[in-house]
Amino acid sequence: MSKIQERIKVDMDALQAMMESDAHLSDLEGVVNKLSSVSLYRTHMNDEDKDYFDAIHWFLEERGESSWQE
Repeated sequence: MSKIQERIKVDMDALQAMMESDAHLSDLEGVVNKLSSVSLYRTHMNDEDKDYFDAIHWFLEERGESSWQE
């Protein structure tokens, strides 16, 4: 696994943990900062990671005050 792929995995795992714990409800800035840092690697992401990244982005814009678990 390349260093970029390793970095993407670590960051996407962290982002997933943040969303699953609804961190955006108490620390939106932290989630947005993580989303921003992950976006640097978007062109190197596999399709699954791109879809998840896009889903989070959409969710924060459209339903950001809701639980990710709903």
